[in-house]
Amino acid sequence: MDSEIQFAQDEEVSSPLRDEPTTESFDNENIPPARISPDDDFQREELPEKPDQRVIAVSSVPNLHSVLADATREEEKRKSTPDLSFVAMVRQVSVESLMELARPFFDSRQSTALENPDAVTTSTSFGPVVENYYDMFEQKFDDATINSLTKPELEAAIDALKDQILALPSEKHHSERASMVQKLILLRLKIQEIEDFNPKSAGITSMGHHFTHSPIFRHMSKRGRHCEVCGQLMIFAPSQFDCTACGFSCHERCISSIARNCVAEQVLMKPAYILEICPEKGLDTQNFACAECRKAFPMDKPEVWEAQTIRLCDYNGKYYCTVCHRNDLAVSPGRAVKNWDFTPRLVCRQSKQILQMLASHPILNLQEVNKDLSAQVEGIARVQDLRARLAVLHRMMLDCEEAPQIALLHKLPSSRKHFLTKSSAFSLNDLIDIDKELLVKELTDFSDALEGHVRVTCPSCFLLSTYCATCKKEGDKLYAFEGRVAACATCGANLHKACSVTDPLCTDCRKKARAV
Repeated sequence: MDSEIQFAQDEEVSSPLRDEPTTESFDNENIPPARISPDDDFQREELPEKPDQRVIAVSSVPNLHSVLADATREEEKRKSTPDLSFVAMVRQVSVESLMELARPFFDSRQSTALENPDAVTTSTSFGPVVENYYDMFEQKFDDATINSLTKPELEAAIDALKDQILALPSEKHHSERASMVQKLILLRLKIQEIEDFNPKSAGITSMGHHFTHSPIFRHMSKRGRHCEVCGQLMIFAPSQFDCTACGFSCHERCISSIARNCVAEQVLMKPAYILEICPEKGLDTQNFACAECRKAFPMDKPEVWEAQTIRLCDYNGKYYCTVCHRNDLAVSPGRAVKNWDFTPRLVCRQSKQILQMLASHPILNLQEVNKDLSAQVEGIARVQDLRARLAVLHRMMLDCEEAPQIALLHKLPSSRKHFLTKSSAFSLNDLIDIDKELLVKELTDFSDALEGHVRVTCPSCFLLSTYCATCKKEGDKLYAFEGRVAACATCGANLHKACSVTDPLCTDCRKKARAV
């Protein structure tokens, strides 16, 4: 055993790696100078001479991590350099290809990276950063100057702008170049829209839909949208048509095959929800066919159910094919008012449209549908109290002669105007916001703003406070919108709630009643 230990020690001492000097051991005079062959590739530098000794230091091999970091940084700088090759061919490149090539010039984050490449520490690939890259064009495309140009004028403007872009130095004017490229793309899109326009396509109607040819920016803002009839993607489709009433989109060639009525007409004629929870009645009631397009389901094939080619709509309880039902999610109004359940469920395309159009309509009367819901959900009770308060404040504001009250009333969105009346009507969006604890805060802030006008800002509204018409307690003036106030059952005079419990009539009304 001792011989093995001695052998290991001898081997360790004689190891050539142990004999090589390091920069940390240069101060040790017991270590002889390193002997380096002229064939070695190491870099050398002369160190200051010591008495009777000269040492040659060997620089360390570059760290692998630093090499990779430098390579990555160079690659990022290369990626951050804009590619302008498409500018020279802007008239020849297809619109869809042009949009992808110009993507970095419409991306604010990429513009920052282009202006300061050294600050980039992560990948700056020109992938999408915004949620929908095409959504911005509906605003950018609405340019009065561009829209007033004819096709020859647009082509001349493109040629002039193209030369200006290519003349800019590549290392400067990043913001200016991005702005010019954006305008160049919009000019090209305007030409495409002029070429796609067909005057014969105006006024097409089918199944209650009123179709118009969709502008090209609408194609882009609907990126990922499918034709509602054939199910194919409609990106830059020159023959795309939209219903002006409900937004139904399809190819021109598919208009004659539409099976779905315009839901806007249905909503206007009968704005009501199906409140029964998933009223499924079975495929036999549909003759084993899609409820919309009437395409027969291959019931003899077992893989039909495994592949989910037959899909149930949770809203109306009917079965649909994969074109008419694309697994869209929506909150079921029946589940919301009966179970206070706002979990999104799978619905067909038609139901999705109906629910979207009805979402802001106050057509859910909770007193009729589920009168116990306000006792079970605290948010509903608080909203009803705020509604009663706002109804009184609203009447006071309408009687006020001061101009600022007009601006105050407009602070409440039009979709919430029904809260200015005493009723039990709610929209589906109202219930969703109550569940998210958003509606109570919104109505409270609006109520506080109106109350501030009455109590502080407006001298005429300030004088509307009165003493209790029963107890007439001095120093305790009441406003009709206060929670501690009740109204006389006959004349509507302000009473303390405690006083109204004893007698709902004020003193004057009681005297008149006795005199009769």
